[in-house]
Amino acid sequence: MGIDLRGNPLSVSDKLIMRITEEAIRQYQRYQADPVVTIEQAIQKKADYVFGHVFKAMVLFMRAERCYVSLAKQSIRHAMAHIDKANERERTLLAVAQMLVSGQWRSAQSILDRLLVEYPTDIFAIQLAHQIDFYLGDSKNLRNRIARVMPHWHAQLPGYSFLLSCYAFGLEEMNQFKDAEQMADTALAMDPDDVWAMRAKAHVMEMQGRVDEGIEWLEANKNIWRQTHFIPASLHWQLALFYFDKAQFDRALNIVDEVLVSGSENILSINDVTSILWRLYLNDVDVKDRFTRIAQEWKKSLEMEAGFYAFNDVHAALAFAATGDTESIQRLIYVMRLAADQVTTNAMVTSQAGIALVEGIQAFAQGYYGEAIRQLEPARDDAQRMGGSHAQRDIITLTLIESALRLGDMRLAQHYISERTTLKEKSPLGWRLLNRARGVVTRLKRFAA
Repeated sequence: MGIDLRGNPLSVSDKLIMRITEEAIRQYQRYQADPVVTIEQAIQKKADYVFGHVFKAMVLFMRAERCYVSLAKQSIRHAMAHIDKANERERTLLAVAQMLVSGQWRSAQSILDRLLVEYPTDIFAIQLAHQIDFYLGDSKNLRNRIARVMPHWHAQLPGYSFLLSCYAFGLEEMNQFKDAEQMADTALAMDPDDVWAMRAKAHVMEMQGRVDEGIEWLEANKNIWRQTHFIPASLHWQLALFYFDKAQFDRALNIVDEVLVSGSENILSINDVTSILWRLYLNDVDVKDRFTRIAQEWKKSLEMEAGFYAFNDVHAALAFAATGDTESIQRLIYVMRLAADQVTTNAMVTSQAGIALVEGIQAFAQGYYGEAIRQLEPARDDAQRMGGSHAQRDIITLTLIESALRLGDMRLAQHYISERTTLKEKSPLGWRLLNRARGVVTRLKRFAA
């Protein structure tokens, strides 16, 4: 049997298969090329390669779309057919895969944590756990899970810079911004192409309201991160957030038009488009035509995806609400209620926060601002369980503030705006909102669709 470059056991010793596996892992870390296509080369050479089948299943599943679950299950069945060839580590990873496709994401977390006790340098298991923590909004484990394995690593182990970038992101989500940025910079000094470190650093700047610095830094590094898969939309989204914060709505719209809409071939990208458009919609920017196109994308996706992941459902609701598509949003709520009755991790999140958020979004779009506040306010803090980052979930607070402003409840609006101006003192957006709550008119140029 073989040993990978970090000392973890593999059920193969073929050097070519091991090289292919390392390349697939490297691509997965860098969000480059297609690690599924790469690992298929190893599977074709050895059909009973259990790790290869499990790797393929998990990379597919982590795209957070139900349409990939059947393919993931197929790979799991292939792995199960050769379970007698697997070692203990591979069997444990297979158990993780089985938990995820059955909807038991919390159980998958627990199994991975035990696996990392035995194999703390298993970078694939670390990345899986990190992504699950992100999808579940588990900020503490985004940081602490990496901290628990950190003593077993050193700079000579392949993947070390990626480990640091994961740690940077976890530190950022725990509001340890100085430490997070230092860790991201360390990772980038080791690997300037580490896009996860770039994302962590960009998040730090956004959370601190360092708008001009964020724009300059992201624009300067655009040639690096635009070459990757999945991450480009996210980093373009963060760049659009900075322009939006400065009320440079034309620049934000340019990003939507030139990058996000043209690249919305997956739900992660569609989420980013929707998120920016809703922020502009809250600011009375005419984005109706763009939202109509995105709503159509959501309609096509939700034929299969509704009720699978509450984070996606909430973003779909934004598009339907903004375009006045009451029928689609009611259908979505119906499916979410059915999903909430299942025994899955997503069912719990949907019932605790997802449905209330969608109903609040619908109430806002229909002008029932008091009802929007009633639904959004208690669900706001529970929404962390829905997954994503603090910056992504900020859309809920912005909608809550806008509801209060339009209702005329300036004390409530200032209550939540104060949270923003205190924690993000450099952010122009917070002060614009505060001026509105105080009755100060700020003239902003509106941009037509």
